Amino acid sequence: MAVIYSHTHADHFGGVRGVTSEADVRAGRTAIIAPAGFMEAAVSENVLAGTAMVRRSQFQFGHTLARNACCQIDAGMGKTMPRGTITLIPPTQLMMGGAGDESSRVRPARLSRSA
Repeated sequence: MAVIYSHTHADHFGGVRGVTSEADVRAGRTAIIAPAGFMEAAVSENVLAGTAMVRRSQFQFGHTLARNACCQIDAGMGKTMPRGTITLIPPTQLMMGGAGDESSRVRPARLSRSA
């Protein structure tokens, strides 16, 4: 099995422990594939800029607006923002190259496990 993180928005990686576990990843039963530079970008976007990103989502998705019998502002496919815990398992493989690049390859990740 493989989980592919397409990019560093929390809604694209944050539920990973709902489909696999760190034990399965360590045992090689699940590969976690992400673009090269994923962990650095995820930390930059979701930790360093986290407060600004949360505030932006409050305006973007309207989840702080009141709901009533007549209407609800929602987030498109999902009817509201998730309220659970955001999880992250570091990638085991990194995608090198860009979309449509003939030389694109998936290679083993060389990440420190302290991330």
